[in-house]
Amino acid sequence: MLSTHQQIDAPLDEPKVIGVLENIDGGQFNLLATSALSKDVRVEFPQWHNSEPSEQNPEYLELVLNDDSVERKQFTSHPIPSSDLYINLPSDSLREGSNFLLYKVTSYTGDEYGSDSYRMTVDLTPPELAFNDEPLIDPAIIQDGLTEQYLIDHDGTLQVNIPAHIEPEPGNRVIMKYLNVNNGEYKELVKVLDRDNQYDPTKFELAEALIREMGDGPHTISYEVEDRAGNPSKTSKEVEFLVAVIRPPRVTPHPWVVQAEGSPSQYADLNPDKTVSGATGQIPEEANYYDDDRVVFQFGERDALGSISLPVPWGVKEVKIPAPNIAAYFGKSVPVYYELTLPDATEKKSEGLTLAIGNFAATKFPVPQLQSPFSDPVSKASIPSTGLPVHQRNWVYISVMSLVTITVSGRDTQGQSVSRIVLDKHQVTQAQVTDGVRVNLPKDFITSLAINSRFTVETKVSFNGGERWTTFIHLKPNLLA
Repeated sequence: MLSTHQQIDAPLDEPKVIGVLENIDGGQFNLLATSALSKDVRVEFPQWHNSEPSEQNPEYLELVLNDDSVERKQFTSHPIPSSDLYINLPSDSLREGSNFLLYKVTSYTGDEYGSDSYRMTVDLTPPELAFNDEPLIDPAIIQDGLTEQYLIDHDGTLQVNIPAHIEPEPGNRVIMKYLNVNNGEYKELVKVLDRDNQYDPTKFELAEALIREMGDGPHTISYEVEDRAGNPSKTSKEVEFLVAVIRPPRVTPHPWVVQAEGSPSQYADLNPDKTVSGATGQIPEEANYYDDDRVVFQFGERDALGSISLPVPWGVKEVKIPAPNIAAYFGKSVPVYYELTLPDATEKKSEGLTLAIGNFAATKFPVPQLQSPFSDPVSKASIPSTGLPVHQRNWVYISVMSLVTITVSGRDTQGQSVSRIVLDKHQVTQAQVTDGVRVNLPKDFITSLAINSRFTVETKVSFNGGERWTTFIHLKPNLLA
């Protein structure tokens, strides 16, 4: 058999391998595109001279790869159609690196002719990025965003440096991706390495026109490298930054509550004595957003008991925080912030204010009262069958969020302490917000108590769904026969 490394006098013309790329200065020789390996590789041959095959005197074409015969074709008609002058080379017979092939022809006279050895390269190894593969841009952009002023100061361009990758080769393509995170649109910029710059960082310039075309909002820059054969590297780390070249960037410093102690900061104390009629939440004047943004002032984390979301109309930077929502956080710290919903439905949350709300003194809540015609002392004999009427007047911070429990207790005729719950964890109604809460103390319980002693009516209220209870000052009337 004819060897692929053997030289022959008057060699046949070189074959044509479909998928082999044009050679470049410093590049891999006769490089086969990886896309060609998805199926058998077609090798085409020129018509050789002195060819007159027939049934009696056929001619033969044999392809040899790396010293192994791939296929031997027979031709019996003259002239041989040019479309028949090919052999398919199984792609799995090729090895990574250099491959050598040649072909030989046996003419109708029985003479043999051979080609020179043809070397081609198979590269299946993707490029490897640098260990620190993040694209490099001006740190000021990462911190402050890409603004119109930045473009003015930098000749309308954003410079991006891509670190050199490991073992770069001429013909490798560096593909930079500029992505608008909000809508997923992106642009790709490509640079092809050559022998003069293959070891240098690759420099890109994002032009002002492209930056404006891609719009404002969060953007990322990343890249990958594709070698000349078509093997892609992994995608690099992203660098993310805010673009605001069409509008100035949105600025969302922390809010404030007017009734809080001290001057605006990110932490404050709030005395509930000052908020019995509610409080005023403020978005600072230096906050910047737009009329097509939807703004909500948030008191407490969303969906938490007592929290409230307050829409902020355009042109207004103050909201009223209802007193009952403040009461739900007595003795606690509550987060306060505002949130923008942009036209593209993305959200931007402001810096936060932590508000430590004090307790409201129980002595400032009204004592329950006996209803007319009853007063202290109470005579057992005068109590009707419906019971002894008691009125708990409405209290500051009362709302339909309030729960109320009313209990009566005392000593029975044997001197034992006894009690009865008259109203248990009752949710205040809208009518009771105005009128207060009225109950009847059961006659059988009151008449079971010892005379010439005091009994106790106790009101307890919860402003946060029963998590904490505040006990009002007791009513302690004397009981007579």
